[in-house]
Amino acid sequence: MPPEALIEKRKEQGPWTFSCQMLLNPAGDASMGFKREWLRYMDGAPHAVGLSVYLLCDPAHSKRRGSDFTVLMAIGVGRDGNYRLLEMVRDRLNLTERMEALFEL
Repeated sequence: MPPEALIEKRKEQGPWTFSCQMLLNPAGDASMGFKREWLRYMDGAPHAVGLSVYLLCDPAHSKRRGSDFTVLMAIGVGRDGNYRLLEMVRDRLNLTERMEALFEL
């Protein structure tokens, strides 16, 4: 394909699909993924006033040493489209401890 056609194809498909289908690289290109410069830090404790608040949970199977961590997060989404991490728990927890941490959150 001529370079112009590839540029147009990338615009149509987006960088992820283009990278997978045309470059045969499912890892995507450099424009994909999370960028550290997107992070901004706020002074003081975050508050949930005026935010839509979501609780996210990534539970691990067990509390044993060497097991993955359970992660619980309260994320606030503002009218401006920005996400705010309101609170987070990252620990090895059993089922009872997970439920307690979730209700505390």
